[in-house]
Amino acid sequence: MKLKLPSLQNTLQLLNQIADQNGGNRAFGQPGYKASVDFVLERAQTRFGNKFDTYLQPFNHTYWELINISVTGPDGENVTVVSPVFNPDTPLPDGITASLLNTPVNDTTGSMCLAEQWDGIDATGKLVLVKRGVCAVADRLRFAKAKGALGE
Repeated sequence: MKLKLPSLQNTLQLLNQIADQNGGNRAFGQPGYKASVDFVLERAQTRFGNKFDTYLQPFNHTYWELINISVTGPDGENVTVVSPVFNPDTPLPDGITASLLNTPVNDTTGSMCLAEQWDGIDATGKLVLVKRGVCAVADRLRFAKAKGALGE
């Protein structure tokens, strides 16, 4: 069977429509994900049900959603926070209260991307502010944790 461009474009438009109807996404754990799965399964069963046994194979995946995040600056002002997806959970019920540690910015090699950039830094019991950059977040988190940080 050959894929035909108009058919492929139609399917992509329908998947985009599902996202539009579900807050702009089809991410796992969100209603758009289930609607997308239902769409694909129905398509497979309708079109290939007489040729293949089609079924939904469930899988386990830990779902994470940011409910609330806030940071208060030193003068009591609210600080805008942008949180990457899949951050480790914050302990409940009170979250974390800690001093902020501002780290040096390095646009050449990436801010805090290399082990030697953490030399002499004591992050014990602090939240580390790091400029987003070229290296994997997991690398910076590992370095921050090794220096005693409560979060990055």
